[in-house]
Amino acid sequence: MPAREAFPCAETCPQRARLSGTPAAPNGDLRFTLARANLYDEPVDQLQGTVRYSNALLDIPSLVLKAPAGSLSLHGSYAHQGAVKLHVDGADIEVAKIEHTRQVMPGLAGTVHLDADVSADLRESHASATSC
Repeated sequence: MPAREAFPCAETCPQRARLSGTPAAPNGDLRFTLARANLYDEPVDQLQGTVRYSNALLDIPSLVLKAPAGSLSLHGSYAHQGAVKLHVDGADIEVAKIEHTRQVMPGLAGTVHLDADVSADLRESHASATSC
């Protein structure tokens, strides 16, 4: 499958990646910015993030999406032993400005504020989540 079909994006994505370590103990760091794009038919003003990988942890210290509908930020981690931690904050997202919502439910309007913390231990099959 061509890359454009696998990840439908109307713009290029400037990025910086660094890989180090050995095959048994790899380390990686990816920083990227996507600006003025159309992603899965949704307009995106900016998507910017940092992802770090090591033999023990996948860390997302920052992922920020800015779109005409509003903004969303996320940070979290996944430890390879099974621990997941995630925080999501969506500030005043205007539902009527989400293209997929306009197509599926024309006329739907409102504002959503999302503030959620999720933690889970995937080895133990239990999870907890809090939402404010």
